[in-house]
Amino acid sequence: MAPLVAELERAGFCDVATIAQTGNVLVTTELAAPAAARAVEAAVLASSGTTTVAMSVTAADLQRVLDAESLSDEDDPSRVLAVVLDRDPPADADLGRLDPGRTELVGRILVQRCPDGVSKAPSAVAFVERHWGLRATARNLRMIRRIAAGLG
Repeated sequence: MAPLVAELERAGFCDVATIAQTGNVLVTTELAAPAAARAVEAAVLASSGTTTVAMSVTAADLQRVLDAESLSDEDDPSRVLAVVLDRDPPADADLGRLDPGRTELVGRILVQRCPDGVSKAPSAVAFVERHWGLRATARNLRMIRRIAAGLG
């Protein structure tokens, strides 16, 4: 990960840190989320030759997810997904077609509770890509907490 960290620093990011081998990178930047994501994608390509899709969220975005009304201390963090969207969902976004009663939009992050396990839940990433035309990536609540802790 050292080449990626060096490339991100060359690109102007500050406070660059990686979280083990998870594919998550923490940075400080003045760039807007879409521009930051594109710059991270370019840094990954330059440092490893790998093409990737990056999503950018702020510490405030993550805190809103952690404070979401639909979550409780009883939720198994491996069975709650935070699906980060590359931009705001459409105004007519219909969550009822995805997983009724188990999904909540928190800004541009879709929170999906999967009480029967992630593998048995409808794929929120596929849904938003197919029906809303957005790029998305998902992390479970355990990883979101780990990322938020890294932002200190």
